[in-house]
Amino acid sequence: AFALGETTPPIASIQGRAHRSPLEGDWLRGVTGIVTAVDPDPEHGGFWLQQPDAAADGDPATSEGLFVGLAPGASAGIRPGELARVDGAVRELGSSGGLTVTTLLAGVVETVASGASPPAPICLGAAGRRPPAVVIDDDSLTRFDPCCDALDFFESLEGMRVELGPTTAVSGTTRHGEIVVVLADGGAGLRSARGGVVLRPGDPNPERIVLDDRIASNATPQIHVGQSFAAPISGVVGYAFGNFRVQVDAWPPASSGGDAVPGARPDRPGELSIASYNVLNLDALDGETTYARVASSIVDGLGAPAALGLQEIQDDNGAEDGGVVSAELTLTLLVDAIE
Repeated sequence: AFALGETTPPIASIQGRAHRSPLEGDWLRGVTGIVTAVDPDPEHGGFWLQQPDAAADGDPATSEGLFVGLAPGASAGIRPGELARVDGAVRELGSSGGLTVTTLLAGVVETVASGASPPAPICLGAAGRRPPAVVIDDDSLTRFDPCCDALDFFESLEGMRVELGPTTAVSGTTRHGEIVVVLADGGAGLRSARGGVVLRPGDPNPERIVLDDRIASNATPQIHVGQSFAAPISGVVGYAFGNFRVQVDAWPPASSGGDAVPGARPDRPGELSIASYNVLNLDALDGETTYARVASSIVDGLGAPAALGLQEIQDDNGAEDGGVVSAELTLTLLVDAIE
């Protein structure tokens, strides 16, 4: 009914010089590479496969790495350091409004050999490849410019092992186990007094790198803006929630210091406090305990700011699609709790 070609394209040809694979939709046999990391997520599990150094095509615009997706609950018994061969379909997977991840949906996975030497990581920074420092994308993805566009730069590394030299945190640890850093030698833009990076017209700071704990072998450290990692950080480049990110192998120790979030204080003469607060889909059906907790955060944690911008206020009947679009009761209950 159909014929299969005799040759198997290398991973670099599957990735291609673009955000989407030139082989999207094709079924491939015998795609071979070294397993560099395994995703433990039972619903979206899989592993990253990368060509050995000797098989690299020498083109920095094409990634030598690829994510291999497994069916939910499936386990291929694959471990990092194994040479694996995969038969599967090339797909571009992602959520609405974001980029896609070039994925080989596995039909057959087999181990060829164990104990393979992992590919050398790509060094990011002055001693290796430096991410673009000004432009994220200036052509609406109509051209592929890894030298100039940050989206294209990290796409050219999608699925590959990278190594970051000394880094400084420009965010605290998020509740999702993420830390945003800049390279100490990466030419980060204007810095704030607290050590963050300043958003300016024409410079969205694409040199910010999101570190993710998706595959980390140890717990994410709880750090503050301004703390640093002196030891190199290695991991695999992935993409999720609107950002390319480095899936960290293991977190090194962080330096002491850095600034915790300052405590709230009353306005001084001539000051006006303004805050933004995410109430996490608050609606009128939430109980008294929820409203008390949110109000306490606003009054005690934020110091009762004069102006408050709210995120995720739901209408009065919450997630129900009953024709109600007013949030008057939701807001009234919140005001009452604050008072």
